[in-house]
Amino acid sequence: MSEKSKSDIEIAQEKEDTKARIMGTVPRTITQMCTLCRNAVQASERYPSYLCGRCASRAVDADGKQPWREVQYWEGPCFVDSVPCWLEEAHLGGTVVRIVESLTDEQRKDRGLG
Repeated sequence: MSEKSKSDIEIAQEKEDTKARIMGTVPRTITQMCTLCRNAVQASERYPSYLCGRCASRAVDADGKQPWREVQYWEGPCFVDSVPCWLEEAHLGGTVVRIVESLTDEQRKDRGLG
């Protein structure tokens, strides 16, 4: 299989396998990618299109601020590298950021996004 015909997940899995061989560890199975940067992320059935921590850390509101860092609970629209996203509290704590266009129609409606 040529490099061009491989999927992002296959390429990420090869990188993970190589890293594990070098480190002498067991490779983790790559099944999900960050929607923005395409880096491998831990698979999540609940959030199939969430952003990796590196991308999510760049999220800002319309004023270029990160109000969720100052309050315990914050949910709303945000931007990562000018891409419209939605930040919300994750099911078991923490936050999750997803690109707005990756949300289902029902999820957009529930959030007042269309």
